[in-house]
Amino acid sequence: MPSRVPTHRPQAVASAAKQYDQGGDRKADKAFYKSRAWRACRAAILAEFPLCAQCDREGRLTPAEHVHHLQERKERPELAFEASNLESLCQPCHNAMRGQLGG
Repeated sequence: MPSRVPTHRPQAVASAAKQYDQGGDRKADKAFYKSRAWRACRAAILAEFPLCAQCDREGRLTPAEHVHHLQERKERPELAFEASNLESLCQPCHNAMRGQLGG
C-alpha cells in the first residue's frame, strides 16, 4: 500500500519544474542560500528580529522563519548581506511577498 496518495502531474509541468531546478540561475541561488556567509547573516537577523515584520506592522505577533531581501538579491547583489535590506518574515508573509514579486 502506498504511503501517500499519488498525485497527477502532467509531464509538461514536471519537465518545466525540472528544467527550472537545474537551470544556471537556480543553481546560483541554491549556492548562495547554502553558503556559510548567508547562513550566518540569516541567523544574526533572526536573532535580532525574531518576529515577522509584516505581521508586526499589522498588529500580530508571529515568529519569523525567513529572512527576505527587500531589494532583490539578483538586482542588487551588493546589498545581499546589508541588514537594512533584510527583514524577518513568517512563512505565509514570505509566500505572499514572493507571489507579489512574481517568483
